[in-house]
Amino acid sequence: TNLEMLDLTENKINQKISVDLDGLSSVKDLFLSYNNFFGTVPNAIRSLARLEKLHLDHNSLYGTIPDDVLSLVRLRELKLP
Repeated sequence: TNLEMLDLTENKINQKISVDLDGLSSVKDLFLSYNNFFGTVPNAIRSLARLEKLHLDHNSLYGTIPDDVLSLVRLRELKLP
């Protein structure tokens, strides 16, 4: 797909962040703030190579941020819990 932005902010989503992110490979902006995502940030985040903005704040995420986030060379904005 050619989806460039996915904004799921404030949708009361109560689940882990899906590890199947391959279908979002064209996404530049991913906004998941103000939900109830729990668990850790999946290593599969590396498949979002075009990602420029990632908002994960105001969720129930825990653990360390995967090194794969550092491999996202286009990432310029990161909001964490």
